[in-house]
Amino acid sequence: MTRNGPEGSLNSGQPTIVIVGAGVSGICMAIQLKRAGYRSVTILEKSNDFGGTWLENSYPGCGCDVPAMLYSFSFALKSNWSRLYALQPELLEYFKETANRFDLSSITRFGETVDQARFDEATGLWNIQLESGEALTANIFISSVGQLNRPSIPNLPGADQFEGQQFHSARWNHEFDFQDKKVAVIGNGASAIQLIPEISKQTRQTYIFQRSANYIAPRNDQTYSRIKTAAFRWIPGFARLYRSYLFWRHEYRIKLYRRNSVLNKNFRHWLLKKMRERTPKKLWRTVIPRYPAGCKRVLLSDDYLQCLGRENVEVIDHGVTSLTSDSVVAGEENYPVDAIVYATGFKSTEFLSPMKVIGRNGLDINTAWQARPKTWYGVMAHGFPNFFMLYGPNTNLGHNSIIFMIECQVKLIMNCLKLMQKAQASTVEVTESAVEEFDQKLQSDLDNLIWNEDCGNWYTNQTGNIVNNWSGAPIRYWWETRNINQKVFELK
Repeated sequence: MTRNGPEGSLNSGQPTIVIVGAGVSGICMAIQLKRAGYRSVTILEKSNDFGGTWLENSYPGCGCDVPAMLYSFSFALKSNWSRLYALQPELLEYFKETANRFDLSSITRFGETVDQARFDEATGLWNIQLESGEALTANIFISSVGQLNRPSIPNLPGADQFEGQQFHSARWNHEFDFQDKKVAVIGNGASAIQLIPEISKQTRQTYIFQRSANYIAPRNDQTYSRIKTAAFRWIPGFARLYRSYLFWRHEYRIKLYRRNSVLNKNFRHWLLKKMRERTPKKLWRTVIPRYPAGCKRVLLSDDYLQCLGRENVEVIDHGVTSLTSDSVVAGEENYPVDAIVYATGFKSTEFLSPMKVIGRNGLDINTAWQARPKTWYGVMAHGFPNFFMLYGPNTNLGHNSIIFMIECQVKLIMNCLKLMQKAQASTVEVTESAVEEFDQKLQSDLDNLIWNEDCGNWYTNQTGNIVNNWSGAPIRYWWETRNINQKVFELK
């Protein structure tokens, strides 16, 4: 079946725009397009609802490690968050309510997966092929699939022989009863430290298989008092002022991530002190890292380290080598279990996959990015006219709210659309020289940051390049993208 996209044209000032993904960034993009008067907009979403990562991740204890007042849209402040760090149900409710408030359901097609998008140089359109076989066309193609959407599951020998339950934390089996079961949790990252304290309240035995230790700082979570909640609601500007305070409190932390700096060393000493205060002494050597602080994501938890002292919790500091019909094999030991939870993260460095994006001259973006992605602020790539990305390469943060970055990217895209309309252009493409200049500066800045140390973080791809994280403070990203220079674009 072949079908055109929503009606519209660049000449009328109403380009057809297709957004892939109805998560946080897709919601933000669609809202700003609607507010600006763009009527020919369609969102394609593979799931059955809004929410993205907060729809897919629903494991026990799931929540955000950025304060909720900051992890929300600046144009849709919520004054009645129940706690400092919101849990998944409250976050999902917020993003769904925001999408519904702006009537995004009317422009969203749920249950749709994009197989391929190919730019047609003759027409200046993107031809979009859906998994269902249907075809769409669009003037503007925007990816908002993000970085953390495809679970990474290790290919373990014997996995197909294991007779118990096994599932990834992002595909949680809510039907499984953990009561009095022996459970293996493979991984000890951000998801693991949230779900382990919860499931170990029920299990007979919880085995935690870790390949390397993580720094874990106190989250210092708290519920908001009635007085504070009332102040957020009734005192003009107080909620926005508090949000600003949270932003700047997090913003300065980028200084802690500079390699070989006094601040980084002091940061490590502080983390060691806090971890020793909360970890059973017999586990210090096992769960406290030796690499520089911040090389891997610094995790936040108020109860994970303490729960390691429970009699039914055991940390195994060996990677899993294989599975049998009823056991996990690590080192030379077999650990009989009823279920396996893979808390093994996501395929974070395989951007846009498995969707194929093909630009001018048949250039496949995944082929072009085989060594590492080269973009302009993680939003545009040379050779791909009228194609934009949200939460793309080198836009992730390790210390502040990604929503701030997303709003900057949305504004950049909106400015590009205005520029096209003003110039009466049918295509906009970032120049190769602009990409090269940006990339050189990016790589130079990244060289000075702690993520370059050898610790096996998820920010680094198979060629050893940091491809996920932004190289500085979000406020610098805002400053550099707040206005656009027409000289960095090819308008036709």
